[in-house]
Amino acid sequence: MKRRKAIVAACAVLAVVAMVIGVCWVASPLRKGHNAGAANPSDSASRLETVSYDITYQGKRYAKTASVYVPSSYRKGTPMNILYLLHGSWTNGPKLASQMQTYMDGCLSDKPMLVVFPTYYPDKSFVVADWPKDYALNRFFATDEVEPLMRVVESRFTTYSGGVTQADFINSRTHRAFGGYSMGGLTTWEVLAAKPQYFHDFMPMAEYSWINQSTGGTTDGDTAESLLAGLKARHYGSGDVTVIAMVGEKDDTKTRMIPQIDALRADSGGIMNKRNLVYWENPSGGHGRASFKAEVKHGLPYLFAKQ
Repeated sequence: MKRRKAIVAACAVLAVVAMVIGVCWVASPLRKGHNAGAANPSDSASRLETVSYDITYQGKRYAKTASVYVPSSYRKGTPMNILYLLHGSWTNGPKLASQMQTYMDGCLSDKPMLVVFPTYYPDKSFVVADWPKDYALNRFFATDEVEPLMRVVESRFTTYSGGVTQADFINSRTHRAFGGYSMGGLTTWEVLAAKPQYFHDFMPMAEYSWINQSTGGTTDGDTAESLLAGLKARHYGSGDVTVIAMVGEKDDTKTRMIPQIDALRADSGGIMNKRNLVYWENPSGGHGRASFKAEVKHGLPYLFAKQ
């Protein structure tokens, strides 16, 4: 009898211990790799990271930041294509990045890439209602700020650039693109003119080139000549550049974009044609965030197609 009671008591103790172990197992957090059937949230979500750098504009030093969209598939040490995507007037890169992160997750699910969202304003004091005054900043960004930004970004993230020298950037240009909307689109044209050796693909949206303001040109032919000068100087041909120019069907800027695109295609150098200079109108699109998203989604599949 006593032996039976002892056995019953022992069984009861074991049952309690088993319950405690079970509760602790359920309550304990799963560690990465311990459950092959469960996805780790950090492995399935994109993230935004911030990079910092300095510029000197008109003799004054400014501390700047840019946001970098990092897709979930990015792994340090494994090269990834990279797009620099610039905002329009009255906003900034980090704000645009936060607005676009989830949208980019969907757009890039089958074609992941790093996306850098910089700001062309030196600081917020330059954000004024008179947006035509932005042109000097747009041109400065293209001629003087792109390269310092690239050095900071591509020393931190693994791209196809073997380093951050000019030669490294030139040798990896087929894996790098630049795009922008509105005044960011204007800047994209400026980057095409000033830094074609660093980028193969360009995605100007909702804005034509203002480069004649800097060169003294007066016609669309003059614009085309200035935009193509850098490509010609480096002996690039039609296979060395792709431009995807986009605008809303109801966006008035298209009335200036179309003649410039025609002039680029007609240039005697033969660099641009209908295959590598794509023009697309966003159906019923205007000039705003909805059109920006539609044009980004349409343009992304064209990027890095030469690889």
